[in-house]
Amino acid sequence: MTPIYMIIAVLATTALAEGSVECNFPRSNGSHLCFGAVGQQLIFHLSDKANTTFTLWKEDKHRFLKSSGNVTIDQRHANHSQYINGGTYKLGNAMKTDSGNYTLEEFGSNGMLVKKVHVSLEIKAPVSKPAVSQECLSLEQMQVICSSEGDEAEFILMLDGQVLMQSREHNQSMGHWAVEKSNISTASINLHGQMTGNLTCEVWNKVSNAQTVIYLKDCKDILTSFPVVTVVTANVIVFVLFVALGLVIKFHRTPTLKNNNVSDNVQEEVIYTDVKKTRSTTVDDDNVDKEVIYTDVKQDPQL
Repeated sequence: MTPIYMIIAVLATTALAEGSVECNFPRSNGSHLCFGAVGQQLIFHLSDKANTTFTLWKEDKHRFLKSSGNVTIDQRHANHSQYINGGTYKLGNAMKTDSGNYTLEEFGSNGMLVKKVHVSLEIKAPVSKPAVSQECLSLEQMQVICSSEGDEAEFILMLDGQVLMQSREHNQSMGHWAVEKSNISTASINLHGQMTGNLTCEVWNKVSNAQTVIYLKDCKDILTSFPVVTVVTANVIVFVLFVALGLVIKFHRTPTLKNNNVSDNVQEEVIYTDVKKTRSTTVDDDNVDKEVIYTDVKQDPQL
């Protein structure tokens, strides 16, 4: 079985977007695009004309606000949004549910529609700093894997500035690119086992970008030193097992004192007794014979 050695740079964490995304509704009619990251402050720049009547809609059916001298914000959005004089509308921290088509309608003093602008907003999860791993499959082959969390992530892998693969090209002969269900995208490539240098993994989407650099090692150097570490570790484990086994055997062989041996070391006190039995011929007042027993008690002089 060929040993496998892997070097991993665990850096993939959920990205936190900073700053703000600002969508401008231009003065001319037409459709426009606007992109933002989850968590950024979402700001719309609406009409900057004074005393202008306008209405902001989403999907042509949900009214956000209406300005006719005074600005009225829809009750569903009043708690987390704010209108500032000069046509600036702050909607709070951007969420994916904010994505959609917005329409600004502007009316003249006569009530006629003078402008209608469409802005398509896309809120994406930003990419995280990629995690990069080098896996030596053999002396002649290694695999490099780069993973990142975020929406619609694109990858490019470079070795000392030279492009190895790019996900937009989907070059299956050089590498592989996939998007997992957990919103984690992965790019992988197989390289010769003796390639070395600074490997860069860049990842980006429409709202963010990040990169990670690791040093690619020669699999020959890695795999030849790997068995030595394994043998040393195995020897240490065997030594510990032998020591533990010796302690167990020693514990089970320890003699225990028996209670019946204790009496051998204890001196016993011996009492010798001579018993003589005589019968008295004297009759007492009740005319009852009494039996008298005489006893001599002797003690061993050695005690």
